[in-house]
Amino acid sequence: MPTEEHTLVLEHLRYIRHTIDRMAADIQALKFRAGNIKTSCLQHTHRFDRVEERLNRIERRLDLYEPPYLDPPPNQMEGGPHTPKQYPLPRQPTQSLATPLAPAVNGLRSASIPSGLLRSH
Repeated sequence: MPTEEHTLVLEHLRYIRHTIDRMAADIQALKFRAGNIKTSCLQHTHRFDRVEERLNRIERRLDLYEPPYLDPPPNQMEGGPHTPKQYPLPRQPTQSLATPLAPAVNGLRSASIPSGLLRSH
């Protein structure tokens, strides 16, 4: 018959084996969940890329698109690598909506209105 010490060691070994089996099952579940998260992230990335492409097309159609600014290679930059970037200025509107109306409004302000036409409340 096994002694009490052998029984105690076997009991601890069974407990360790059971714990390792449970941990292995948990690791498999975590791997499965991590795979699902990775797939979901890839799907969202693909969707964001499609939205970005659509937005770029809309901006080009509405003439809101500005091409990306490309910096020249370092050996072609004027003044060395620490020169600030020179970007083109944004386009200015060709004509203000208020400009054609300004002379007409100023003319109305300076016109005299006959007192008979004014009503008192």
